[in-house]
Amino acid sequence: MPSRRLQETSLRYFLEVARTGSLTEAAVRLNVSISAISRQVATLETLVGAPLFERPPPGLVPSAAGGRLAGAAVR
Repeated sequence: MPSRRLQETSLRYFLEVARTGSLTEAAVRLNVSISAISRQVATLETLVGAPLFERPPPGLVPSAAGGRLAGAAVR
């Protein structure tokens, strides 16, 4: 069960970054540290085996894999 909770947290953090385009804004909205958001996104990237965000300035944009994950997670 802890693994499932970790994945749920990771997905929630990932979706907030995808919505806001910012680790900082996601951290503020979720009331957690930026490093916690970053770690959870990194965990998901490891599980998926692909980067979930492109990092063009300014902000973050979901990659192809990130877009697919976001769509699946919302459903």
